[in-house]
Amino acid sequence: MFTLVGIVTNTHGIKGGLKVYPYTYDINRFREYKEVYIGEDKEAVHIENVSTYKNLVILTFKEFDNINQVLKYKDAEIYIKDEDRKILEDDKYYIADLIGCKVYDEDGIYYGDLTEVYSGIANDVYHVEGPEKSGDIPAVKDIILDIDTANKKIIIKAIKGLFE
Repeated sequence: MFTLVGIVTNTHGIKGGLKVYPYTYDINRFREYKEVYIGEDKEAVHIENVSTYKNLVILTFKEFDNINQVLKYKDAEIYIKDEDRKILEDDKYYIADLIGCKVYDEDGIYYGDLTEVYSGIANDVYHVEGPEKSGDIPAVKDIILDIDTANKKIIIKAIKGLFE
């Protein structure tokens, strides 16, 4: 099994580097990875160098040495093997584990499925696609009451206007 850890946003330079938007709060974690898997076919590649620029990770690989070899990976997802996952602190989650969770309020009312997590100014934001409406939920303890990734279920506090 694999865990999604980022998405390629573009190439970097002419020597086969890739810019990656990380799906982790700690972008330096990419320095710990020796091997990652790119794209739907999960092609194994070996990391040669990791650098960061703003909120992006720049990766170069032993297998590639020019831009023409990596152009096909633009918008491709980057994975690691599940056994290479780092144990996270309490209240920290892999985005891949959150995606697809069903979102309910404390009264059991179904809001929809979590489809995206993005970084807001002060906190992460969960985008939920519902059967009739969609909306964004701030990922803060006052609103997110429980996250059960094993059962793909999130309980939120009902807030007036959240999905109106």
